[in-house]
Amino acid sequence: MKRPVTIRYIAKQAGVSHATVSLALRGSPQVSEKRRQEIRKLADQLGYRPDPALNALNFYRNGEARRSDIGTLGFVHNWPTDHFGDNNPLYFEFYLGAKELSESLGYRLEEFSLAKKGVTPKRVQDILISRGIQGVLIPPMQHPGDTIRWDWSKFSCVALGLTMRKPAIHRVANHHFHAMRQCAQKLLEAGHQRIGLVIEEEQNNRTSSAYLGAFLTHTSHLKTSSSSVYLVKGAPERELDEIVSWLKSNRFDGLILLGWSYIQALLDRGIRIPQDLSIVAPYDIGFTGKEQRSGGSFDYGSVSHVEENVRGIGATAANTLARMLHQFEKGLPNLPQTILIKGIWREGKTIRDRRDAKKRKAKGSKTAKAKR
Repeated sequence: MKRPVTIRYIAKQAGVSHATVSLALRGSPQVSEKRRQEIRKLADQLGYRPDPALNALNFYRNGEARRSDIGTLGFVHNWPTDHFGDNNPLYFEFYLGAKELSESLGYRLEEFSLAKKGVTPKRVQDILISRGIQGVLIPPMQHPGDTIRWDWSKFSCVALGLTMRKPAIHRVANHHFHAMRQCAQKLLEAGHQRIGLVIEEEQNNRTSSAYLGAFLTHTSHLKTSSSSVYLVKGAPERELDEIVSWLKSNRFDGLILLGWSYIQALLDRGIRIPQDLSIVAPYDIGFTGKEQRSGGSFDYGSVSHVEENVRGIGATAANTLARMLHQFEKGLPNLPQTILIKGIWREGKTIRDRRDAKKRKAKGSKTAKAKR
């Protein structure tokens, strides 16, 4: 059996000390960038594979972090609240999934807010470094396109969601394209021929246009109005009347919505669901964090939707981060990866099967022709 390639063997081939090889493979600035690249290339050629368990043990023994914090992961966000879960009940599931997985691996997850008064990215960076916290999870940012301006080479980082577009780091996100495609497909399978989408500009930006792209791709063959998408650019409550007018003028039989308030607006204006209009959503719009949203006589939990595996996204991100730490993978990756987690379709009570109606209409047309 072929013996594994060791650091000492690589050092012998490179003509340097094993300490130099160890530092180079870990990206230490104590070794020049040119020499680091040479040693990494040689290690790849020789087939070197690091031992994650041994690396973690050495990290602990060498005292590179305070023992009290060596098992801590940072959960760094830029929302102006002490607790990330106060911002969005669905986003809180990211935190819970990451926390549960982290604890199962022996880590503790600790929150750090960049948006609190007097706090700067540099300040948080210094705190993390001083405490020896090298692994950082970055949940969805407050605004699409937001970033963190610090020295990325100091940390192993994984982002959750698609809102932080730069720099390019490993990320785990919901498969928004797949979710929207499922919504459109379910309506098509139920015989709908005029399908519309109501989406807010903010939602479109947060998903890097994945929802919109999937909808347009999957409904491009339908002979519907050129205005099959209503992009809400302002406050939704100010555009509800216009949305209903757009809906009626296009005579949609199916609608994909990304918010419970739109359903309430339809109900308030006498539109029956699903008798007059079928409704689906690419995520659980009735979820409030502890229970389903209630709105008078309408059960928002009955809306047919794609259930995002939000906790699974958080857990996958934490697991990815743990792997990076064990392999001493720091800084910006040469090949940033995005892991997309698919949701599960949940059939509700808001889709009317229109196939029977089409058959009856076609049968009635044939009967009328026969009588003539």
